[in-house]
Order: sequence, then C-alpha cells, then structure tokens
Amino acid sequence: MEALNLSKRIESISSEIEIIKKLKTGPVSEIYLCTLRNIKAVLRVDYSWASFLPFDRNREIRIIHGVEHLELAPKILYHDASNGVLIWRYIEGVEFNFISGSRADLITGLGMNLIKLHQSKLPDIDIASFKTFIAAYEILLQEESKETLINKGFKLYNDICEDGTDYVLSHNDLNKSNLLIGDKFYFLDWEYAGLNHPYFDIATLCHSLNLSDENTQLLWNAYSNDGSLIDVKKLDQWILFIQYLDLFWRKSIEKLAPIYKDKMDISALEKKLSLLS
Repeated sequence: MEALNLSKRIESISSEIEIIKKLKTGPVSEIYLCTLRNIKAVLRVDYSWASFLPFDRNREIRIIHGVEHLELAPKILYHDASNGVLIWRYIEGVEFNFISGSRADLITGLGMNLIKLHQSKLPDIDIASFKTFIAAYEILLQEESKETLINKGFKLYNDICEDGTDYVLSHNDLNKSNLLIGDKFYFLDWEYAGLNHPYFDIATLCHSLNLSDENTQLLWNAYSNDGSLIDVKKLDQWILFIQYLDLFWRKSIEKLAPIYKDKMDISALEKKLSLLS
C-alpha cells in the first residue's frame, strides 16, 4: 500500500499543526484528528490515485466556500489541493442514527436542510454536472464496458437523467457516513458535489437510511412542502442507479488500488444487481 509520507504533505504547515490520532483509513484518503493553530480540526490526506477518480478537489473547495452561508458544510481551515490536503474545523456531533432523536424529527430535518441546498443560488464558480462524473467513469471503466452490469448501469443513467427536471446544486454523496448531527445537521465530503437531478440526493438518503415508504413520503413532505406525493417509480429508478454507481466506484478502486480488491466485495454487489435488474 502506498505510503502517504504525511510529514512531507503537511511540511508547509508543520509548525502549526499537531496530529492527535488517525481516525480512518479508506481506499482514497486517510483521516486524522488534529489541531491547527490550536483549533481542533480534521485532516484529510489523499492517496495519489485519488487524482484519477472523477472529482476535482479544487472544485470541491470552491463549492464548500460557495455554500458557506447555508452552514451545511464544515468550515475549511486549510487546503492544498495539489498535495491532496484538506483541513476543516472539527464538529462535535455523531453520525446520523435514529437513536439520536425522534425518527420523524430527524427525517423532517434532513428534508428541510436538503431543500436549502437544492434551492440555493448557485455559487459564481464552475460547477460540474453529474454527467461529467459519469463520463469520467465510462472512460475509467472502458475495459470493463462490455460487462453486462456496467452497461446496464450506464444505460439506466442515460434513460433517467433527462426527464425535463431542472438540475440543482446537489451533494451527490449523502450516504449515512456523510451525515453528522451536532447542534444542527452537517453534510460531509463534498467531493462529488455538482449539478444533478434533485431525485439523486433524495434517493441516496432513502437507500442509505433504508427508509420505509411512509418515511420516504415524510422526507418528501419536508423537502417539497407542497403536499404532493413523491414519484415512486422515478425514485425507484434512481435508487437502482445509485447501486450501479456503487459498482462503478468499487470497480474503479479495484483498478486504481488493487490492494483493496478483496475489501470491495464486488461479487456480492454484482449478485444483488443481477437479481434487481
């Protein structure tokens, strides 16, 4: 596995930062608890292969700055995209779970915060469409493109991404681990943020939190605030696509970082998708 050479990466701020402990090692980055200029913070350092994945760290930083007024993202304290380094202020809180409060209150809060993001005025920066990420996956996985499941995933996206719905500024990775409850809701890891169909974020929440039909409608009620019913057929298509997207990501990690091959559990996901398709 690639050595990060952490001291080299943070050389320019070495006198201002104190590493407390490693919080997490993932296939793309390592996460550390630290202090920066005596402020409690979180440090993310990328492995080299992160640059081949379909996201742009500079754009991520610009988007986080652009939505700062929404108070949905942690405050950035330092960034050096060329070295794959990002430091944000530590937030006291817990990963989203229904033990943290009333299920109805939490789901309603998610819907109300999501609509804040989707209705926000777009920052005056270059914001990529999610189609750009999909195109990048198609290039990265072109050797696997003959596989039936990969093809089905790309075809499904092409079938549902254009239905006349206006795209909105979306987080695009609202899985459970990226939802934090502190004094309010926070969305973490904005690396895939960009313009997308509004149902994508909603579908991600429904799938990640395994929401029942009743709770899905509760989320929609808080999000739409118009008494309408969610389009179940459309939502189900996006939930299915999100699982194909997971396959794209796992296949990409397997290709770029073979050491993680056994941890990706690709065969289980392929079996599940074969049954769903």
